[in-house]
Amino acid sequence: MSKIRILFMLMLFSSCQLEYEDNRRLLISGKVVGFENEELPAFPIEAYASVYADTDLIGTDQSNAKGNYAITTISAKNSQNISVYINKEGTYGYQGDRPSITLQGVNFLIMEDSKYTIPNRVRMGRLKEVQVKIHRVTNQMDRLEYKILYNAKMKEISFEPGAEQEGERWQCSKYGELFLEDSFEEQTIYVPEGDSIALQYKLVNDDLVKKQQTIVLPYNKTENAYEFEF
Repeated sequence: MSKIRILFMLMLFSSCQLEYEDNRRLLISGKVVGFENEELPAFPIEAYASVYADTDLIGTDQSNAKGNYAITTISAKNSQNISVYINKEGTYGYQGDRPSITLQGVNFLIMEDSKYTIPNRVRMGRLKEVQVKIHRVTNQMDRLEYKILYNAKMKEISFEPGAEQEGERWQCSKYGELFLEDSFEEQTIYVPEGDSIALQYKLVNDDLVKKQQTIVLPYNKTENAYEFEF
């Protein structure tokens, strides 16, 4: 094997391994919030750095009584992705009645003074059974086809450029349909309390799609439900 080829393979191998800066530290901080400012338990927090198939655990913490956490770690200079796992199943301190949340692409956030600050939208409501109620009110002409998008025991939020749904990636879905003779339908889903869900729907008449749209439905605490009327 030629020296050039050996050198190329060594360079390729080294580029697939995480490399760290001994004299530089990173701080990753954020906050988890409950439903309506409820008191939260402490959640285990883990941070990982990765390049290609190489992934390292780079720091851990536990959220405090106010939901705040901060992880100090050495800096991986060639990391392609920094991710944070909150309440990961199997970790010490895991809370089974709350979701496990993965934050992807933390390194795409703006870094100031060697610090990444996670935006305050990481919600940790208690998992509960909720109804999705579909009402036919004014439209008596079209068939409704719909898809419910929601998160259950696992949630993923991405800060990567171009991430959909304001960075949220829906993990679960349910399909349904209201025919012309139907005026109401109800679906049961299992979600973190207070989370919004998304509804993709089509209004169809004689196999012609008259309208299609994706909307976000807020949680109605009084009804313990999400409601859509058409």
